[in-house]
Amino acid sequence: MEVQTAWQGLLPLYLFLGGLGGSTLALAAWLDVLAPKRYRRTVRPCAWSALLFLILGVIILLTDTGTPFRALLLWDSFSNPASWLTIGAWTLAAALCSSLALSLVASCCASRRSILRSILGVTCVIVGATTCIYTGVLLMASSAIVSWSTALVPALFALSSFNSGTAFVSCIYRLREKAKRARRMTVWNGFAVLLTTAESVVVGLYLGWLAASSPTTLPAAQLLIDGTLSLPFWLFVVGSGLVIPWAIALIGLLRHKDPKWLVVFSGICALTGACALRFLVLAIGLRFPVGLI
Repeated sequence: MEVQTAWQGLLPLYLFLGGLGGSTLALAAWLDVLAPKRYRRTVRPCAWSALLFLILGVIILLTDTGTPFRALLLWDSFSNPASWLTIGAWTLAAALCSSLALSLVASCCASRRSILRSILGVTCVIVGATTCIYTGVLLMASSAIVSWSTALVPALFALSSFNSGTAFVSCIYRLREKAKRARRMTVWNGFAVLLTTAESVVVGLYLGWLAASSPTTLPAAQLLIDGTLSLPFWLFVVGSGLVIPWAIALIGLLRHKDPKWLVVFSGICALTGACALRFLVLAIGLRFPVGLI
């Protein structure tokens, strides 16, 4: 038996791209269900982008295994079909198929409602949301690392994924839709304020849990709050990922003005913070692994 050391290398990028791809897929499908004709300029690029994010995530995951060709049959290699690895492999496969189907439908079919199109959209929303949640559950299931063994991790990753997905889709919406319609970003700004506020609360709860859960998790909290990882945590996760997008969305919500450059800047900040969050959560887990497997 040995201490868990498998979580390393490019895995944070996979978790980031998987969550971003899942949330972008879910949001694009939701818009397509609501009004496929009205949001066609947004749904098409977002659906293809979700597929690209997921494909890149799979490539990174396979590369990180060291044996990518054998890993292509990963879901067929588990004797326990109820394990999170098996569920994750099938969820990722379903997300790839769903995003490809939505991309083709949005690009090749007429922009009008139909029962089959609505069923596809609802399926994509469910699969995309499941993919977002799974990226955190994958870590929580690693019982060898105490700093991940809490439901706050999948909650944090899910909120971060939808926050970054909302930032990306709102950028596409602002850039692609007609000028008068694109300026009406009240719903997107309200959604962004809600998600960043909720994510900030969960980040605080997670830090509090690390500090108070047990003596073994306290060093991980100190590492983020005032240790060697404090600068990237406060600068990228809190400042870039939460404070700046929250402030820009709130200003847009109050003033009803959303310049393109400001929306894009907010999106870049949100994506940077979401990616940094994965790297730091994995870093504290690997720095203080507890337990044997």
